[in-house]
Amino acid sequence: MTPPSQTASAKTASADAKKTDAQSPDFLIMYNGDVALSVDDGKVGSTLDKIIDAAEGAGGHLGTRRDLGVTVRVPSSHFRETLAKISELGEITHESVTAEDVSEEFHDAEVRLANMKATQKRLQDFLAKTANMNDMLTLERELERISMDIDRVEGRMRFLKEHVAFSTLTVALTARPKSQPIIAGGGGNPKPVTTSPRIMHLQAEWLDNLGVDKLVN
Repeated sequence: MTPPSQTASAKTASADAKKTDAQSPDFLIMYNGDVALSVDDGKVGSTLDKIIDAAEGAGGHLGTRRDLGVTVRVPSSHFRETLAKISELGEITHESVTAEDVSEEFHDAEVRLANMKATQKRLQDFLAKTANMNDMLTLERELERISMDIDRVEGRMRFLKEHVAFSTLTVALTARPKSQPIIAGGGGNPKPVTTSPRIMHLQAEWLDNLGVDKLVN
């Protein structure tokens, strides 16, 4: 039988562990992938379609499409498998993946947002109670400024949430030219090359008699 003291210690340790887990920040990772593929000439359009299909099949969507490239957004939980499927559509000439931890930035934004909203509430309370026109104008200007700051912080937080939930994959394609058979002679029978015999005129008659000219030619 377990002594009461040990049972109490175990419960305390368990509670401390749960408390630590609750205080631990969540990890927010933004993934971005860049891939360059070489595909057969004439298959660029169909390959772009397959890339979009792979993204949509994983629960993602099209970002932008160009003549020789495409950017898609895929759920971060399916980032690796989608990247693997896309890499099989051609010959990889370049591949890079970056991961950016934005946990600290996001949680700092949460704290700033809470503080700004608390300040906004106090200013609204002051504005409701004041009867002085100058004070009212000052409070309204301050409320307008802090409202703009709140909008900026909330916009940044929305951006971070979206890019953490969905990763970005950018794929650039290059077309391989079709190989052409090489025909010797340009497809016809090569013409024989003829050269005229060289004639050497030697200054000494006795050298001509030795037949040096015939040897040289």
